[in-house]
Amino acid sequence: FAISTTGIAGPDPVEGKPVGLVYLGFASAPQVNGQCEVLGRESADSWSVKALQKNFSGDRLTVRKLTVAAALEAFLVEFSGEIEGR
Repeated sequence: FAISTTGIAGPDPVEGKPVGLVYLGFASAPQVNGQCEVLGRESADSWSVKALQKNFSGDRLTVRKLTVAAALEAFLVEFSGEIEGR
């Protein structure tokens, strides 16, 4: 599994993007016989991939904390079935 985050935590907007704008990314590699396939051995089409956009309010620390919490929550919701099956 992979989780990524990027965005504008502040304290100032960047290139017209507001503070609190964040993106969350998730990926899960395909499995063969219960084992994760090595990157490059399978087509990227076989990966489970999702991206989300969020907008949070608050100072830099608050935006960072909300980003981590949202990423972990979304990961558990999106991939809980895959986790249980491994």
